[in-house]
Amino acid sequence: MQILQSQSSDIPSILFQKLLKDLGIERIPEEGLSILDILGKLLEGLIKRHEYREITTSKEDLEYKDQRIWKKERNAFAMMKNVLLVEEKYKGKFVAIHDEKIVDYDVDDRKLAKRVYEKYGYRPIYFGRVTEEIKVIEVPSPEYG
Repeated sequence: MQILQSQSSDIPSILFQKLLKDLGIERIPEEGLSILDILGKLLEGLIKRHEYREITTSKEDLEYKDQRIWKKERNAFAMMKNVLLVEEKYKGKFVAIHDEKIVDYDVDDRKLAKRVYEKYGYRPIYFGRVTEEIKVIEVPSPEYG
């Protein structure tokens, strides 16, 4: 196995020293460092950066995905609204749309939301009122934290 040792202050050696410092290696031991030691530290740093990137983007990704899903559910409600207006059991009531289907309905939007979130968990679900007038009702839902 090849052992690397610091020699002089030429440009490659200075860059090498900077790389080692970035990897958390403050000084080269008397016996030198093996290539495997350096590669191990380098991989460790890359893995930490990758995990950090996943953690920092995962919340934004979830929020974006949730917005897309919620809009899809809202569009499904808009597409079926005229049909729902004809059916007496939905007329004037709130409906919950999940996976582009009606999963529950009620006159009381709060009771409906409580039931639906208990059954399906906190995920994007559209709640709309089946009336001819256009009115948006927002039911607060927990945010991912």
